[in-house]
Amino acid sequence: MPLKKTKAPLPPITWDANDLGLVWQLIAEITKHQNLKVLCGKLTKHKVSDLLEHSH
Repeated sequence: MPLKKTKAPLPPITWDANDLGLVWQLIAEITKHQNLKVLCGKLTKHKVSDLLEHSH
């Protein structure tokens, strides 16, 4: 049986630093069409517009 790779813990993320800059960067990445498809599956235009309206 192969040895399990040990994973290094992620450093703490300060989401509220820089006037919530990381949060807004994350929202910008999530709302890109190619990322929405990966995160939410196949979406129709109606579903995408609903998601984008609720993210503001």
